[in-house]
Amino acid sequence: MKKITIVAAIVVILFSGLFLMQHYLLKEHETTSVISASFDEKQKSEEKKKPEPKKKEEAVEQLKTFEGDEYTDPAGKIGVIDTNKGTIKVKFFPEAAPNTVQSFIYLANKGFYDGLTFHRIIEGFVIQGGCPKGDGTGGPGYRIKAEFNDIEHDLGILSMARSQDPDSAGSQFFICLDRLPHLDENYTVFGEVIDGIEVVRKIGSIDTDMRDRPLREVVIESIKIVDQKKE
Repeated sequence: MKKITIVAAIVVILFSGLFLMQHYLLKEHETTSVISASFDEKQKSEEKKKPEPKKKEEAVEQLKTFEGDEYTDPAGKIGVIDTNKGTIKVKFFPEAAPNTVQSFIYLANKGFYDGLTFHRIIEGFVIQGGCPKGDGTGGPGYRIKAEFNDIEHDLGILSMARSQDPDSAGSQFFICLDRLPHLDENYTVFGEVIDGIEVVRKIGSIDTDMRDRPLREVVIESIKIVDQKKE
């Protein structure tokens, strides 16, 4: 009888021990779950508090046309480009590229070009200037619509520089140093050198670096719009 009682007592003790162990493990699991859940909630709360990165707003330059007070009658007008290498005179083609001519005259009259440079020179190809940043990435703060025409790109031709977008021309222009048929009807021709082609050639022969930047600065001291009869 005593043996049975002892066995029964041992069984009770074992079951009690198992119950207590299960209870302890359960409590430990619940505590861990609560800590984990609390950490997750805190992390989510902190993530919500983090400000979302602002999207970079890219300014889109508007297409500009010239009318009213900004319009200048181009009839009989020429451009006088004074540089530190000499003077270049150009006539305009308003019939072929009316808005482009107006833009050039508008910027010249504002003194926009004064002090800028011919920043890109490729011998036998073009001399390019009119960038306010001096590296080919700047412009006047607006774009003008392409006015491609059938005038050929030849020695002394004045044409607008642009990016891959046809309607991206602004203030940058170039003067051709040779016949360049692959540019025809892909760039807007709006004028031609009528005096100073030797200055254009001189600028076109200046030594440049690997990026076609002149080693000696070529400065556009001023561009004036004048009556041809007075010249």
